[in-house]
Amino acid sequence: MNENILFLVMTGSTMEERRFNIDNTWGKDIDLIYYSDHEEQNVIKVTFGSDYRFVELKQINIINKFPENLIQKYNWFFFADDDTFVNTKLLRNNLKNFEPEFVHGKEGIYKMVDSNLNYLSGGAGFLMHKNILLKLKSKLTYLGTGFGDVTMGIHYKKNNIQIKHDPRFCSQTPQVENIEDVENYFTFHYIKKFEDMIEIYNKCNN
Repeated sequence: MNENILFLVMTGSTMEERRFNIDNTWGKDIDLIYYSDHEEQNVIKVTFGSDYRFVELKQINIINKFPENLIQKYNWFFFADDDTFVNTKLLRNNLKNFEPEFVHGKEGIYKMVDSNLNYLSGGAGFLMHKNILLKLKSKLTYLGTGFGDVTMGIHYKKNNIQIKHDPRFCSQTPQVENIEDVENYFTFHYIKKFEDMIEIYNKCNN
């Protein structure tokens, strides 16, 4: 068990195939919990709905209702989607290089809500220290943006929490990003097929 970091993956009750993909690739031999609209072993129920309309609520509820025992057990928390590939080996080896006062990930700008709103892509994943999680816990509210990551960006700004962009977090596939050295990147998004997930996993774990 690695007690420095806990991986948390947003999923849904209808996404068994995606959880299978993760459990049999990058999710092996790490501390990982899913959060969803259902409850079972290793899955925390945070909403009653499974479709995309509940993404925002899932994101704020997992932080608002985060179990105290887990906050005390880990120093870092990495949040991702169930179609995200995470290079856990590289991420864990670089934990000492991340600054606890920032939330780390792929930065974007969302002008529909705020012309100056910078947020971190949920698909690319974001890394948060427990001190920030504790600062946000029980304070997040549903804003109706339709996007969990955008809502988090608004709450970062409201609570004076800084974010930091790292190009090694990718919100697209290696093909879209034109990346061949996948082993040097922390994440890739939209990895929906098992064969694609295991191909990247194998390249990162040779």
